[in-house]
Amino acid sequence: MNNYNNFLPSSSQQQQKNFPQIENNNPIITKNSLKNSSITKIATTNIRTLSKDKLIFTLDAMKNNDIDIYGLAETNLFFRQSKIWQQQFGFHGYFDYSQQGGKGQGVGIIVSDKYDIFVHKAVGHKGRVIYLDLNFSQKKNVRLIQVYINANKKERT
Repeated sequence: MNNYNNFLPSSSQQQQKNFPQIENNNPIITKNSLKNSSITKIATTNIRTLSKDKLIFTLDAMKNNDIDIYGLAETNLFFRQSKIWQQQFGFHGYFDYSQQGGKGQGVGIIVSDKYDIFVHKAVGHKGRVIYLDLNFSQKKNVRLIQVYINANKKERT
């Protein structure tokens, strides 16, 4: 068990005493060690309008970095376009859209093949929130939530 308090300034040592100690037998983390791990990798970004180029970049990032689940905010994407791209690029995506349209709305979650089989339910609300329920077994379930809150207070609904 490593004691990381030696690296903290003395004033912080007292504040940190309630933190759990982390056991780390391999303190060097490399891209290869992450790629070969059994950790589920989840990322999220404010995509600020999902274009075809940004989608390709996102899918490449998922592949190159072994990202299993990628949340997207402010997609400004319509239902029809998401379906076309899913067929064209062969990915599993769940998106929600505001019926009012306009900029500053839309959320989505892209899921890798190995996790898409566990998606039990997808629910969205007004293009601001989407969640996926993943059922791994009767006792192991996960809810993933992607939220977009507009910076402009007048645009929040």
